[in-house]
Amino acid sequence: MPPRNQDLLLGSSNCGRFNRVQCRVVNKVCDQTITQRSGNYQPALWDYNYIQSLRSDFLVESYTQKIDKLKEDVRAMLVNKTMNRLDQLELIDTIQRLGVDYVFENEIRTILGRIYNDKKHTNASSNNDLYTEALEFRLLRQPASQENFEACVCEDMKGLLSLYEATFLGEEGESILEDARDFAGKHLKQHVKYRNGDYVSTLASHALELPLHWRMPRLEARWYMDVYQTKQSTNPMLLEFAKMEYNNLQAIHQEDLKRASEWSLHTGFKEKLPFDEIDIRKCFLVVTGTAMEPQDAILHCECSKLNQLITTIDDIYDVYGTLDELELFTSAIERWDINMMDKLPYYMKLTFFALVNFVNEASYVALREQGVDIAYCLKKSVLKFTYIKKYIFCVSAFT
Repeated sequence: MPPRNQDLLLGSSNCGRFNRVQCRVVNKVCDQTITQRSGNYQPALWDYNYIQSLRSDFLVESYTQKIDKLKEDVRAMLVNKTMNRLDQLELIDTIQRLGVDYVFENEIRTILGRIYNDKKHTNASSNNDLYTEALEFRLLRQPASQENFEACVCEDMKGLLSLYEATFLGEEGESILEDARDFAGKHLKQHVKYRNGDYVSTLASHALELPLHWRMPRLEARWYMDVYQTKQSTNPMLLEFAKMEYNNLQAIHQEDLKRASEWSLHTGFKEKLPFDEIDIRKCFLVVTGTAMEPQDAILHCECSKLNQLITTIDDIYDVYGTLDELELFTSAIERWDINMMDKLPYYMKLTFFALVNFVNEASYVALREQGVDIAYCLKKSVLKFTYIKKYIFCVSAFT
């Protein structure tokens, strides 16, 4: 089980054609009369040496073999045809909350598809209670009926909680869901106020703070593991699998983070750019917070590189660059012209060259690993982070 005080490691590429790069003599002489600003950033807590020193016992064969055994046991439980619909929905909900739904993606899709088709082709009105109907709605995103909301019993806190979470999946103009959210939220607040501490009130308080699907999945899974243990009907096998899978995935993310930090070291930004103090862990967390599956290792590394580049370029605009330098730098990025490097100061040369190399290298990786040429799209996506608006803002700030 991951300790609570341990930092969590959470956890395709983006677009032109390849440029022909020529070797040039870099002029490092700069105008000493120009006063450069400083962001006064604190050093990153996780530096290169610390990241490379990370070790984990959760990738050894004996550990992964036990995970595989538990995985098959949970899969058998999930596809058990004798299980009633509500129990199956609750199991899927628990699997999702524990953050291991990606392991059973096909099985869950099949089950929900079957439930959806049953509801779609049944003309009779649903006899489900509020809890079942709201849980189905949230898992399926299928419109619920007005009658179910009106029939709500205010003491059904599990039903109100599922209803409250489900209403955040509504689309614009679905006023019935907005009314249901206000109704459910009002009664959940009362429940939390007078019955704070039990399993349902803990979930309700958490949902009132921020709805489930707005949260980062890995952080939510880690939080829910502790809460799930307080539930009276806890499934020990599922919980053990979720903990072991969490540890294993975290170990995989650590290895991905090491590779991303190696690239950061090779750019030379930390030594050559006086203003640069990138927290690699944060750049990596942004990626794995939304795409955490182990098969996304390439995406983790490449997008982490891009995040580091974006952070550095933002600092150039926000902190370090002079107005004249920013004008040249903006022009070089928009034209994507290596020949303009001659006009740039050394720190901008280094950054622009790293950006061009990233696009070329990431495109090559995609072509080699996936057989897809993304060079044009990747360059185009990078240019969507156009810095012309930021440059205009800087002009107004300087003048």
